Order: sequence, then structure tokens, then C-alpha cells
Amino acid sequence: MPFVYLDDLYFTYSITPHRVFRVDPSGTAKQQWVSSVKRLLPGEFRSSGAAMHGGPPLVFVPREASSTDRAYYLGIMHYFDMPRMKGSRAYHHYAYQMEPHPPFRICAVSRELPLRSYDPTYHRHVKATKWTRDINFISGLQLDLANGDVHMSYGAFDVESRLMSVKLHGLEGHFDAVSDCSKSMVLEAEDSAVLPRRLSHPVTSQIKFSN
Repeated sequence: MPFVYLDDLYFTYSITPHRVFRVDPSGTAKQQWVSSVKRLLPGEFRSSGAAMHGGPPLVFVPREASSTDRAYYLGIMHYFDMPRMKGSRAYHHYAYQMEPHPPFRICAVSRELPLRSYDPTYHRHVKATKWTRDINFISGLQLDLANGDVHMSYGAFDVESRLMSVKLHGLEGHFDAVSDCSKSMVLEAEDSAVLPRRLSHPVTSQIKFSN
């Protein structure tokens, strides 16, 4: 999951543990920080025996746009299980807040995001099979600062593309606990990965796409 910090490209390689790499202009990626997020993960995940995975690219939330009075990177994590039948995956998605500077610890995890579940009456027009009706997968994340909206694109039942839009402050209300980075322990740090002093404006550029 890529993100930009001080004009450098970074990406999250894994969630558990949380591994962050920095990408050099040559394209070489070097691991910078590894931290543990076990204390922040939801109870239903910890009891599932599954693996937590990442999602779309992270987006930066500036302090002035947030109801938390702090800046952070917003991301999506997920895991899957097979509660109905073997081979039929059900995906569970959670928003998370990552601190806006090194060591980029995850500081808060939301309740499960309420993607629409399959209803055989309401979705009778959808050509979902018994194998795909539990599949909802978030693949896109965008923050519209002008309107304070968060847009999440996702594949529904493995046959349709959908968009879920929520207000940023409403999404932040989906976090039960206050952001607490101390619950993520730094396990590894490269010698060159110096922790900076507190920065008021950590992001100076955004990734831009053109057709």
C-alpha cells in the first residue's frame, strides 16, 4: 500500500507485523520500520486464526479536516474466513489510522466496515453464486477534502462494482478507541531510519495519475 511522505515514496508491505519500506528513485525498496499491532486488532480477528491483509493506497488526512484534532494516514485492512461453507470466502474490512511520520505505527483500528451483505430477495438480479455471494472487497480509497467525504470502491459478490461514500467525521466515529500509537511497539528500525522531530506538515506532495 503506497503513500508519500516528504516527497519520498513508501509502502506498507504487511499489516501483521506492520512493515514499512522506502522506495529509492532507482526503484530499490529498503525496509525501514517494523512494528507490532496485535493489541489494536479486533477480537473477532484474533479468534479467527486468519491473517490480516492490506488494501488500497493510503490517503493523508490533514489535522484541520479531522475530528480527532490530529493528522494521520487513513488505510484499509481486511481478513477473510469461510463461515458458510469451505471455499466460500467472506471478507471483513476495517479502517485504520497510521501516524503521519516515522516510524509509521498503526494507532487505531475501527469496527468492521458495513459493506452491504448479500440478500437473495433484494439482490435477485445479481448473478452471484453460492461461492461468491459472501465476497465484498475494497479496492479503492479516496478522500474528498472539499466535501469531507471518504469514497471506497469495492467489488460486490465478485460480480459488481460499487461505491460506498461516508463523511470523514462519520468514519472517524466508527473508531471506538482514541488513537494511541503507544499500543504499537517498534520491533525493528534501520540504522539510517532516524526518527524525526515532530513535524506539523509531514506530507508535501501527492501521487497524481493521468489518463
